[in-house]
Amino acid sequence: MRFWLVGQVVHGWAILVMVAAGCGTPRSDFAADGAARGECATGYGPPTPVGPPTAPALIEASGSAAGRAAPGALWTHADSGGAADVYALDVHAVLLGVVALPGVTAVDFEDVAVAACPDASGSCVWIADTGNNDRNRTDQALYAFAEPATSAAFGRIDAPRVWRFPVSFPGGAVDSEALAVVPDGSAAYLFDKIDGASARYFVYRAPFVDGQAKTLDLADTMPSPGLAIQRG
Repeated sequence: MRFWLVGQVVHGWAILVMVAAGCGTPRSDFAADGAARGECATGYGPPTPVGPPTAPALIEASGSAAGRAAPGALWTHADSGGAADVYALDVHAVLLGVVALPGVTAVDFEDVAVAACPDASGSCVWIADTGNNDRNRTDQALYAFAEPATSAAFGRIDAPRVWRFPVSFPGGAVDSEALAVVPDGSAAYLFDKIDGASARYFVYRAPFVDGQAKTLDLADTMPSPGLAIQRG
């Protein structure tokens, strides 16, 4: 089963709904090690709405990632303009708890990932504060905090420690709104949001040094999917 948070504009309102998709029709290109990664050998069926998140602040969620230390939890956050809070939802979109990031100003949180912590001490939630629509930011950063090891409701808590990794991009300003972190925490990838035939993606390779600014390396380019995106 896979879960996503999706948004739809209805009568001028942005409605956020969690959807789930189970395994579906056979897939010919299924990798031999796909089962170990939790993939469906048969592909995925059509998504089914589960329900809107019960957290009022999640009018515009931007990113979601499945918990590791908290199985069954889905981590998400609000887009630009929100507090430096990260939300845990259950598989029915019911709020489990909120983790506040002390000392962090959320400029434009765009995506979240779950992977090993920067010091390999356990599982961490990683946040990309890298949105840059106006191409004028000089304070883009990655954040990481230890994932609470519970799938039960936990209310509101402060992260006991927050790592901050200031980042910049080679060749000038980039609006990056997608993050992927290697499961062992050895590298983080940030993807260029651009209206073009191809998009760049960049890599931050370990070691991750708390507070130390780093210019990312250009990893490669990839074809844009060519999908029409409704903006509003």
